[in-house]
Amino acid sequence: MIQNTFRDPNPPRISAEIERALSKVRVIPVLCVYDNPVFLERICRHLEQRGDLSVDISISAEDALHLMQYVPFEAIVADYPSGQEDLEFLKTVRGRENLVPFIYFTRRRNTEVEAEACRYGPVYFIEWGEESLSRGFEELYLLVKQVATEYRKENDCRFGVFF
Repeated sequence: MIQNTFRDPNPPRISAEIERALSKVRVIPVLCVYDNPVFLERICRHLEQRGDLSVDISISAEDALHLMQYVPFEAIVADYPSGQEDLEFLKTVRGRENLVPFIYFTRRRNTEVEAEACRYGPVYFIEWGEESLSRGFEELYLLVKQVATEYRKENDCRFGVFF
């Protein structure tokens, strides 16, 4: 990622109205990492149906890490880690000083694993069930929008970019 090293102490500001209009135009890049290709496709379809999210997919953490070298994602949706060893993807991303929000989309939650995951920065959990999968997809969509928007604002300000 190219960073602006020149920091104008008085960067130009735009009106809230223009900022709202631009935020509607900008598409949020999301990375979705799941080892089940069929479910991965369903998640992608639900997240992209409104046109304001662009989802790249990966079926492995290794491929996801490679992709992250080239694309600046604003949120990651991942398969739920079943144990401490499954947190390696999160640990590796955080080890690269990348604080992109992680959202784990899961059927069953594990408070021990969640507590450990939260030690590594912004991590969110959404639980879903077969009978409530459509509601789970809606919660996922809303959470992705919220955390990605916050992440974008923090990083735009940090790098001296104002839209």
